Formats: sequence, C-alpha cells, structure tokens
Amino acid sequence: MSRLVGLLLAVLVLPSSAVSCSEKNATTGSAKQGAEELAGHECAACGMTVRDQPAPRGQLVHNDATRLFFCSLSDMITYLEAPSPHGKVVQIYAESMDSDPDPIASKTELRPWINATTSTYVVGFEKRVMGTPILSYSTAAEAEDLASRISAQVKSWEDLQAWTTTRGK
Repeated sequence: MSRLVGLLLAVLVLPSSAVSCSEKNATTGSAKQGAEELAGHECAACGMTVRDQPAPRGQLVHNDATRLFFCSLSDMITYLEAPSPHGKVVQIYAESMDSDPDPIASKTELRPWINATTSTYVVGFEKRVMGTPILSYSTAAEAEDLASRISAQVKSWEDLQAWTTTRGK
C-alpha cells in the first residue's frame, strides 16, 4: 500500500517540464463541449500566446478530448496535415470575422467561434500575420462581399485545405 501511495505522490509532483509544450497548453475534457475562450493558451504549432495574435484564430478537439489552440488558421491547417498522437480531430473552430470596415487590420479582440468546416474563407490578400492570411466568415455572403472589395478569393473549408496544400507548388 505504501508503494502505491509513493507512486501516486511521485506522479503528482512531476515537473511540468516533463510535459510537451503543446500538451501543457492543451485542455482536456469532453469533446462535445464546444469552443472555449482563448485565455492564456499557447499556439500548438508555434508556441506564441494565441490571445495576443490577430484574429481569426483557431482551435480543435481530438477524440481523446485534447483541445489545441492556434494563433492563425494557417497554423491550424498545417497542424491538420500531420498525424497526431491524440487521434482523430472531432471538432474544428475558427473565429468569425464580422463586417468590420477594415477586416485586414490586425485586431486582437475576441470574436465568436464558429464551426470551421461550415465556414466560408477569404484568401489571396496581403495582411501582416504569421503564415498565410486567411479570414473566416459565418456566411458566404459576408465573405463574398469582402472578397469583391479587396480582390480576394472565397473558399469553402474543403477548398481552403486544398488551396493551402497546393499554393506553394
């Protein structure tokens, strides 16, 4: 019995350095809870503080309930291209941009989370962000309106994934 208590105590006091960067910044719980607020999470791809980066940002949940946050949608899509030790991704979220008169401006205020797989995206424009600039909208009409104003392209989730994979080739 004392061995079991000792083992439990050793596990409880393990240094946080024994946990990988993306794991110590992931949250676990039910995979069906929906999107979570950004708080102090680090980007699972680059390690930067997600909350400090301009919107839209992303988050996803694996089937083991591990939740990861990303400081840009391009970081999240790059992450999705590689296998994960956490298993299949069961939920993907993006922050929804609003009909802001200057959506390309770098603003860090929080935005509502939307299902990334049913969102509409605007790409093919210049913006100072980490990775490829991608804006997400809850409706195709909002995305098409912006794209026409800034000479950009509109993509569905599936088209966006294909576009990010082939844009450098």
